[in-house]
Amino acid sequence: MHDGDVEVAVEVHSAWGTFDWFLREALERGYRVGFVANSDGHKADPGASYPGNSKFSALGGLTCVLAENLDRESVYQAIKVRHFYATSGCRALLDLSMHLGDGKSAMMGDIVTEWSGDPLLHVRLAGSTPIERVDVFNSLELIHAFRPYADKDLGRRVKVLWNGARVRGQDRVVDWDGTLTVTGSRIASAQAINFWNPDQPLEKLSEIQLAWKSFSTGAAKGLILTLAEGSGGQVEINTAQIKARCALDELGLEPKVWELGGLEKELRIYRLPDKLEKKEVSFTLPIKNLKKGDNPIYIRGMQEDGHLVWSSPVYLAW
Repeated sequence: MHDGDVEVAVEVHSAWGTFDWFLREALERGYRVGFVANSDGHKADPGASYPGNSKFSALGGLTCVLAENLDRESVYQAIKVRHFYATSGCRALLDLSMHLGDGKSAMMGDIVTEWSGDPLLHVRLAGSTPIERVDVFNSLELIHAFRPYADKDLGRRVKVLWNGARVRGQDRVVDWDGTLTVTGSRIASAQAINFWNPDQPLEKLSEIQLAWKSFSTGAAKGLILTLAEGSGGQVEINTAQIKARCALDELGLEPKVWELGGLEKELRIYRLPDKLEKKEVSFTLPIKNLKKGDNPIYIRGMQEDGHLVWSSPVYLAW
């Protein structure tokens, strides 16, 4: 059941995990909704919902409402027209607008039926940590991936992420306990991504091996590995879900992905620059090849620390 006058949003993240499949299902069904994130941590700590040592696997999410004034009526009216965006708990600032020609523009959540020429998307994202990438979607299709760096900037850092859920219900936990072993190089340092349980840290067993206890319910977890040498060698990842091996020299800008079924259950690995510095990025993108019907244009941004940001779509209805 869906009534667009009542149900103006779907939840994409909470302390229970990340639920991109809710977002996609709503778009597949043709719903004109925005995207929100919430705590739902059952701990009476809205805005500061840390999972700790429990069955919750993620930091509680946040929703930013773009209201004209800070009063109940303004916030309510902004929610009704989907003027909001979601984060996985970080306090990122996002401005997304669509320039429509003839001096007209629209903001996230708006439904647009008239424009001249190719609509021009403008995105400005200020993160709480450096921005790694910003993906632009038209409904379920990825139409552009923006990164503030290029192939030539890649260095000695390697990012490993695991995520996904088993099923949509309560019994969705995926066990990712495992180890990572490097041969032909050495581990200079390792940074944990979304390891929220202080009793289960990322452990460096030696100069060539890491170990961890981890589970996912949709939200990505992982690590950033800094190698002592910039080339040569290989990495072997042994988890409860998969044993994977690849040569370090084969890793580049685009992730190497092992898809494992379930709900976005996968392992991915790719290289990063030795240092990311830009916490604020902006770009413009002409929106082409629009299809008949609704074209929900939205972004999903990723910070280096694993936090995510989702804009509500601008609906270009053609």
